Amino acid sequence: MKQTVIDLLTELRTWGAPVLAVVFALSLLRVKNRLLRKLEQHGHLRASMAGRFRVIGRWIVLATLLLFLLQYLGVSDHVWAFATTALAAVAVGVVAIWSILSNALAALLILVYRPFRIGDEIELLEPAATVGVRGRVSDMNLMFTALSQKDEAGDTLALVHVPNNLIFQKLIRVYSTAEPLTPFFAGKQSDRPSPRDD
Repeated sequence: MKQTVIDLLTELRTWGAPVLAVVFALSLLRVKNRLLRKLEQHGHLRASMAGRFRVIGRWIVLATLLLFLLQYLGVSDHVWAFATTALAAVAVGVVAIWSILSNALAALLILVYRPFRIGDEIELLEPAATVGVRGRVSDMNLMFTALSQKDEAGDTLALVHVPNNLIFQKLIRVYSTAEPLTPFFAGKQSDRPSPRDD
């Protein structure tokens, strides 16, 4: 009996860390999916963007889990050297595509701080407070915010795609009759004055 307990503890010690790592990774994926689902349900995140974040998050968690398991099981003693080399290659690639990443980061900040939403009419102002681009927000993705420009009859004249990082470089005037949205992390504050109230 004593030898069986010792054998069981040895097996548990051998396989405990990998099992805990897998359980932790699966729990992390579940929490990430719940957070994305809540963001989607409350209108903070479009379904297409939530899907992209699910895939990216899944790949990051599973790649990290795989590297840990390979290192733990001794398949490769140089797993972390491989990981840091891959990370360095990714960093070089990031520098090469910084404008694309700045647009994606700007899209995330727009989703979090919500200066406007789809359906609002916005106007991007130049530094001297002159009108730059004006239109109704019709779509937003990781790269661009689409503005529909219409004439007096209501016919669409043009669809203008404004890079998301440009929105952070300009002053924005928002025209909306809808209830103002609070930033995602600010919570509900109904007594806070709205910048959209005239």
